[in-house]
Amino acid sequence: MEVESFLNSNGDHLKGVIVSGDQGYGEAFCKAGDVIAEQYNVPCLYKVENDGTDEDIEEIKKIINNQ
Repeated sequence: MEVESFLNSNGDHLKGVIVSGDQGYGEAFCKAGDVIAEQYNVPCLYKVENDGTDEDIEEIKKIINNQ
């Protein structure tokens, strides 16, 4: 509910979604990010496994700095 409340209050400012998940969930991996991106008509910019790798973190920094 906290995420939904936050998005309801701030969704107009959303530029894109970066989401983490666990690939052990198969097709549900990062599904929340896809749902949010669709609901707010923004791109899902990056999907990362759990905490991510150092490479993931660098890629995410690049994405954020280009927005």
